[in-house]
Amino acid sequence: MKDDIEFKSTEVNAVDLENTKEAARLKELGNAAFNENKMSEAIQYFTKAIVISNLPSRDLAILYSNRSAAHLGLYEQRKNEKRIFFGKETNDERYQSLLDAKQSRNLWPTWPKAHFRIGKSYSSLNEHEKAINSFERALAFAPSDRAIKDALDDSRTILQRQLRQERKSPIYHLC
Repeated sequence: MKDDIEFKSTEVNAVDLENTKEAARLKELGNAAFNENKMSEAIQYFTKAIVISNLPSRDLAILYSNRSAAHLGLYEQRKNEKRIFFGKETNDERYQSLLDAKQSRNLWPTWPKAHFRIGKSYSSLNEHEKAINSFERALAFAPSDRAIKDALDDSRTILQRQLRQERKSPIYHLC
């Protein structure tokens, strides 16, 4: 009886290991597609990896983070091709990016890249106060990360510019 329990435990671990290997393979395919600017394809690979069961939470966090980046990349491609509506639609790739970034953060709360991805998503949505907050959290976990510092500086600059423009607006003075 004891041997049966040990065998079942080993069997479950083997399945988990196989799932992890398959997720890693799909992640690499997704990364390759991303690097070739094939964002839709990258999203498909990352999605296939995400739905695999019994993956470690950090592996899932990385997959969600990668898919978040691919959604932003797809948004940029469509924007550059002028095939995108500039309103706030829930199927907008920027919102998908934000959802994935938040899921990544929920799975690995101390990972700076998850907070960075949230900031990038908010920045793309022109929500710079929220972006700044996320970049500051990311910077708290990775104080020397240049990309985070640059993104934080960019959002602060844009927000300051927007606030100055707002103060110049005649509507601002009506309040």
